[in-house]
Amino acid sequence: MLKNWMLTCAAIALAISCSACPNKTEEPAGDGGTDGGSGAATTAAITPAKDGEGATLSGKVTFKGEAPDRRPLPVEGNTYCKEHAEKAGAAPRREDIVVEGGNLVNAVVYIKAAGSGFTAPSTGPTLDQVGCVYTPHVVAVQTGQPLKIHNGDDTSHNVHSYAKKTGNPKFNDAQATKGMEMTQTFKTHEFVQVKCDVHSWMESYVAVFDHSFFAVTGKDGSFTLKNVPAGEWEVSVWHEKGGEKSQKIKVDAKATKSDIAFEYTADDMKKR
Repeated sequence: MLKNWMLTCAAIALAISCSACPNKTEEPAGDGGTDGGSGAATTAAITPAKDGEGATLSGKVTFKGEAPDRRPLPVEGNTYCKEHAEKAGAAPRREDIVVEGGNLVNAVVYIKAAGSGFTAPSTGPTLDQVGCVYTPHVVAVQTGQPLKIHNGDDTSHNVHSYAKKTGNPKFNDAQATKGMEMTQTFKTHEFVQVKCDVHSWMESYVAVFDHSFFAVTGKDGSFTLKNVPAGEWEVSVWHEKGGEKSQKIKVDAKATKSDIAFEYTADDMKKR
């Protein structure tokens, strides 16, 4: 009887002890939410402007100081690329920093906001390979918009996407003969580097946006964003060497604002 009494007391003590214990059940690991658990504020949302209410934003991206020398690309190691350069009268030059008359070429200007309600165009630009160089050096597309990639050279190329974000294709495809084409689409905002593994100097960027408010600067450094809805927006510019710069712009319905200016310097290009 004493033994039974001792066992009963032990059981009661164990129950009391466990009732005070914390719950040890482990929750499945998660990704911390869409912001990675950082707690950072999400990007502002932007939707298409109402019919007839859109504004037009334009301006220039300039370069202050002495522009870096555009060295010739090392095409002499490949017979076809060398012969093409000789026929053209000169080897192609690097395009990572191109300055024309104080204007910065190949900068991407866009509204830094998450797009909602935009329909992707059914046609899109072409990224070509001519003279063993990607052309244009920077191309911009909307998510879901087709990007045609074409081989205009009579030699083999390899088109290699270094996309990092989920949903964007990490393709690595050969285009062995002239005239070969493929079409790719992207799902997430990103600046995707594209290279050729056959010719190490061949490099380009595909700028992907989930809205329609973006532009790539040409030789005059100018850009235009059309049909922008009213609101206060963060207008940004991105350059592969100079990084990103931004400014807040208040936009009124139907307004035209043509004095938006961004400036890069030689020091900006050395930071990356």
